[in-house]
Amino acid sequence: MIFQKLKLKPPPPPIPSAQAGAERATRLVVERVEQMTVVGWAAANGRGAEVELLLHGSVVPAHVERGPRHDVAAALGLPAEEAYGFRVELPPGSWSNADATPAAFQVRCGNELSPVPLEHSFGALLQEWALHLQAMPAGGERERQLYALMAQVAHNGGMGQLANDQQAWLRAQARERQAEAALSDVSWTPPAARQLHGAIERFDGLTLQGWAMGSENAHEQLQLLCNGQTVPCSVVRLERRDVQQALETTRLQLGFEIELPSAIWALADSSGACVLQVQADFLPLSDPLRV
Repeated sequence: MIFQKLKLKPPPPPIPSAQAGAERATRLVVERVEQMTVVGWAAANGRGAEVELLLHGSVVPAHVERGPRHDVAAALGLPAEEAYGFRVELPPGSWSNADATPAAFQVRCGNELSPVPLEHSFGALLQEWALHLQAMPAGGERERQLYALMAQVAHNGGMGQLANDQQAWLRAQARERQAEAALSDVSWTPPAARQLHGAIERFDGLTLQGWAMGSENAHEQLQLLCNGQTVPCSVVRLERRDVQQALETTRLQLGFEIELPSAIWALADSSGACVLQVQADFLPLSDPLRV
């Protein structure tokens, strides 16, 4: 497997001192790009500030997450509870824009503008992102990023820019989620995020028992993983009136029972241990169990 060689990322710009921060009401720093996401911080008049993504000088719709940056707050002498940090996702369609070169992207906060330091090609960023997701633990954030990666591939014909094993891995992820269309159809939209309730209540060494609910109208897809690999198993859904009453739902078959298949031992690690996890709709239902 050969990956395009990536240059080492330069260190992020230093955080200015509190004295320097007092000289301007608005400060904006774009630090780096991680997996098609622009990371930095912004402050205006002593508070966290909104930012926008620009392409060729025009604002483009983009998903923006804001959060605390205690290092910034401490350096500038500002309230720690403010959301100075930001993460801006580069929208899939932006790469297909004619002449969408790295220099074409900017982040704006008020009247401040900062270029986005895209030092790698689109293909190199895709490969880096795929590697990151392959190592990322299961959970809602991984699911969201998987669908975002699929959208980038669909909009920009990026499948051919992934390594062969990464292509096979991404196709398998899409197939498991019945989302093959996501890799080629730019109009495809991911399913709405689902809130998962559930627990593993009993494990006697041979059988896992618990309950799960992710939706009022659909049964969850339950999976058993051993050391990170899906293991075919039999799942029996059971009635759980106590859970039904507690969640005030019309669904009754919320319980489940999974008998551990002997195939898990073929996946044991070098010490002979199996780390088991039950997932519902690809979200972890509990902490891993080591047997």
